[in-house]
Amino acid sequence: MEQTQPDQGQKSESKESLRPSILVVEDDKSIGDLLALGFRLFYINASIVPTVEEAKELIKSGKFSLVITDYMLPDGSGIDVVRASKELDASVPVILYTSYVVDEKFKAMMEREKFNGSISKSSGIPDLIDCINANLGQSY
Repeated sequence: MEQTQPDQGQKSESKESLRPSILVVEDDKSIGDLLALGFRLFYINASIVPTVEEAKELIKSGKFSLVITDYMLPDGSGIDVVRASKELDASVPVILYTSYVVDEKFKAMMEREKFNGSISKSSGIPDLIDCINANLGQSY
């Protein structure tokens, strides 16, 4: 029989209500699974989808406080994701999560397409959480 402390339910509800909802567009299942695990550890709700089309459908719900997208996807690119997100709500930050080297040409594309930032896939979960915190103005 599992035992709980009297306040545990209230604390859990409180943390639950403060969690941001993030949409992650990542076609590599192992990376998506790792991100999902990392986000759970930081009390972040994440919906992870592998395609632009699935992302567009979820973006229409308007329930996400931030979008993280891979650049190369099976049915398009992160550009398609940022455009769909900004068209619905320009205030929702969109972060590019990529293994590409972000040079000046890439930075110009990101600025033109209104990405709010980028982070390398070689960065760890804590760095990604820092990027999320910076874009949401909160700390998780």
